[in-house]
Amino acid sequence: MGKTLFKLLLVVVALLIGGRWLLQWELRNSVDAAISDAQSVVYADYDRLDVGFDGKVVVKRISLRSPNDEGFSAFIQQIEVDMQSLPELIQRRLGGGLPERMSVRITGVTASLGNLVETLEREVDCMDPARQPSDWMLGLNQDSNITLSYDYQPASRELSVDMNVELPGAYTMNGRVRLGNVSANFRRAGSLDMVRLSYNDIRGVAAWRNFCAEHHSLAPEDVVSRHINAMEERLNYQGLSLTEQARAAYQTYLTEPTRVSARWVLGLEFEDMPDPATLGEMVVDRLELELAGTPVSPIFNKVTPKQRPVPQLQVQRKPESAERGPVELSFDEAREHIGATVTVVTGSKEVRGELISVGESELVLEVVKDGTNRFSITYYRSRLDRILLEP
Repeated sequence: MGKTLFKLLLVVVALLIGGRWLLQWELRNSVDAAISDAQSVVYADYDRLDVGFDGKVVVKRISLRSPNDEGFSAFIQQIEVDMQSLPELIQRRLGGGLPERMSVRITGVTASLGNLVETLEREVDCMDPARQPSDWMLGLNQDSNITLSYDYQPASRELSVDMNVELPGAYTMNGRVRLGNVSANFRRAGSLDMVRLSYNDIRGVAAWRNFCAEHHSLAPEDVVSRHINAMEERLNYQGLSLTEQARAAYQTYLTEPTRVSARWVLGLEFEDMPDPATLGEMVVDRLELELAGTPVSPIFNKVTPKQRPVPQLQVQRKPESAERGPVELSFDEAREHIGATVTVVTGSKEVRGELISVGESELVLEVVKDGTNRFSITYYRSRLDRILLEP
């Protein structure tokens, strides 16, 4: 009996070692093939790939860079894929299926944007939610950690997907998406049940406030008030406004940051999706917000949507002997007027300044603020409505 048990243990160990080696060899070949196929988009390289007996696949020291040597590049210290156990990993791999739970941890992520840095810095507008400064502009730690994981419950057919982002010493951000009626092979989901986001600040908001104050030549308290006013303006165009409680909570967060959480309990059936207008109302109406553990409710008031004005240039007629009014230029014609004073029209906004340069797809305008402060603004060709040459 003892000899039989010993032989059985040897067979099990041999199978585990052989399965681990074959799986590691197959994964390396798959990764190398994927890297080769993606070379036209991104160059990638890694130091080593290992499969452990605990079911973890570890890839160490990954380098990424764009085909253009002066463009994007990134370095990842380690990617760890946890499949719970080696026998389950082998079984799932041979069966062509995925495990019911898995986590991916990416540590030591750093990136360089190359020549994009200068362009992105010029595009920053702290009052515009779509043009906020990046973490590296704020001087925050760039060695971030990311964890992706999922958990599938076969009995209820629910799939929960979690993403956690940590910027040590700056902030942590957590997100969860819960899907319903998910098939066992994960190829189909019947509903989106819940979305949850949570942000715990350490010094990220303080860094944002200080950067924006310097970038816009404003006091930090003015940055906060103008940012909130700009948010209100955007909401007004959507027929919404912040309630007094929500506005006060947002102002408190921007001056004394803490933990903020948002949750949407949606219950959207993918086979019976509502129209975009109804979906937009659901996203607004079903938003639940907490600040430092205290619910903020209600968040929005319904208001009459504010209409965006159509820009119209008012030019007074003058005698023929008088000076001519502004002349509209095409983008290509603007290259012939470097150093001239022009007015750039984008949507309802008009900005007057000195034309510094005109490239293939963007132009740079130097603007004087308060009579002394000078700063440059970059406008992309696709966003320009009109360019008016001043007399």
